[in-house]
Amino acid sequence: MLKDCKFNHERASMLSPSSKELSVLAPVLHFISRFAIQSDSARQTALDSGILDMILRIYVILPTLSDSTRQNADRKILRDASRLTLELLGQSQHQEAVLNHPVCTLWKDVHSQPPGYVIDAPADPAQERCAAWRRVEKSCVERRMIVIYRYTLWKPDAGGGVAIEACDDIVEFAKREFYGSTTVEFAYLAILKHLALSGDSAQHLMDALARGSREDTEDIFSAVIRLWLECVSTQIETSEKLRAANQIGFMSIFEGHYSPGMPPPIPSGLSLHDREKQKLLLKMAEVDSVLFNIIKFITKAAMQNSTVRLGMLDAGSLAIVLTAFADPVAFTLSSLTGNLGKEGKGKGGSSTHRKVSDIADAQRLFSAAISAEASTLSVLIRKPQFIKPWRGHRLETRLSLCSSLIDSLLGGQELDDVEYGVTRALFRNIVAADP
Repeated sequence: MLKDCKFNHERASMLSPSSKELSVLAPVLHFISRFAIQSDSARQTALDSGILDMILRIYVILPTLSDSTRQNADRKILRDASRLTLELLGQSQHQEAVLNHPVCTLWKDVHSQPPGYVIDAPADPAQERCAAWRRVEKSCVERRMIVIYRYTLWKPDAGGGVAIEACDDIVEFAKREFYGSTTVEFAYLAILKHLALSGDSAQHLMDALARGSREDTEDIFSAVIRLWLECVSTQIETSEKLRAANQIGFMSIFEGHYSPGMPPPIPSGLSLHDREKQKLLLKMAEVDSVLFNIIKFITKAAMQNSTVRLGMLDAGSLAIVLTAFADPVAFTLSSLTGNLGKEGKGKGGSSTHRKVSDIADAQRLFSAAISAEASTLSVLIRKPQFIKPWRGHRLETRLSLCSSLIDSLLGGQELDDVEYGVTRALFRNIVAADP
């Protein structure tokens, strides 16, 4: 019933909350529980049938249920049925088999370690959770990632343990060496979405990043910066088309039907991930609060520790300062946005197995492009005509937030002045402009 297969793109690789399949899961679990208590051989038969995998998939799809009274009741029934089934299956000689299954690590709500059972648990429960996911079937992991992206972090009750687990999972699923490309790309998209909506209040995500390595942070933010640059590029391209269309007096410059003030249509035939990405980027384009939230998050996250700060610097997070002043005429950031999606744009590029030397070369080119664009902006920002669109509070807010970001990324004592001194001076010169 819950066995994974090649999901069609409309079902988003998950069960619908209204699915009839979902409504019969609790009775199925109760039946299996009654069967399992008959004997040890019955328990073994239930385990061999894949019941633990089924319970894991129930855990994955539970967030898709709405917050209605009816579905809250369904959620509780499923949780209680899953808990009872695990307790009964874990009796006698089958205890170790049950406790060693990933579901007992991942779904703490339904599994309480029985008294007297001793297990050498790692010091860090988050690492235990990561290790458990790496033993789960890839299609189930992908389903979990998509459910997080669409449901988990944005529900009113997504606080405490639910949000912590979701953020830990997102950071874990961003590791290409362990997970499929769709899972990884959705993880990047979820991180950008969380930054855009939550800003510096996304503390659980910051905590998850702080537990990782410098390389992990660099990989993640290379991809996040790439996505944000793609959003800015779309925004610039749309503005250019609107201006050109207004000049010639009609809108046929856009493919299909288009009305001024509305976002361009999303092309058909795209994968689920690409459609979700296009929808998110279109929603974020030209929304000041999104830009401000991203800046606030990076500013606060860089203060977590030097590992996060250096990883963000390596990823090119200073490019966010430049995007705050993107302009479709005077400052298009063409050296940063011109080749998005092609191999060679930082570690967030599309290739999974690139040589270390190729990555280093791409990073040097990206850093050089950031410096070149920053030099251009340091001149433009002092021209009244250039800053006119942001005159007043919008400009002051941009300069203030960008100044805090620069201090957070470049103010650490561990930064070598020989390597970062010029960059620090260049960016501080930008935010020193008098509005």
